[in-house]
Amino acid sequence: MAKKVSEVAETSTEEVKKTKTVRKTTAKKTEVETEKKATKTTAKKTAKKEEPVVKVGKATVSSYDCIIRPLLSEESMKNMETLNKITVQVKKDSNKVEIKNAFEAIFGVKVKQINVSNVRAKDKRVGKYYGKTSSYKKAIITLAEGQSLDLLKK
Repeated sequence: MAKKVSEVAETSTEEVKKTKTVRKTTAKKTEVETEKKATKTTAKKTAKKEEPVVKVGKATVSSYDCIIRPLLSEESMKNMETLNKITVQVKKDSNKVEIKNAFEAIFGVKVKQINVSNVRAKDKRVGKYYGKTSSYKKAIITLAEGQSLDLLKK
């Protein structure tokens, strides 16, 4: 009987050790899981702060029809370098919302502000012939902070 009592005692101590280790492992697992969740949430928060995510729709044919060409002059190049503004020629019947959506879809950048102006035709003369230059609509697009675009490379 002495052997049976000692065997019972050994088995009961082994079971107690197993249950303690199970409790420890489950506690460790829950700690690890909470740490993972905490790191994921902090990673998401830091990712949002570091890089602004630009959600842009797909570029359609009307997007490419809206923006005609970039206007390159001394003033527009200076604005591009210092103020992060880009000057483009757009269709005459397009509005600010259409221009913004088209520009964001084509180039994948975030637009902060758009200023639009109609450029009137000017009188020109070549020799004895008189004529006019064509009128067009011009948009000055201000990009959001942290965004950049180099039109000369694209």
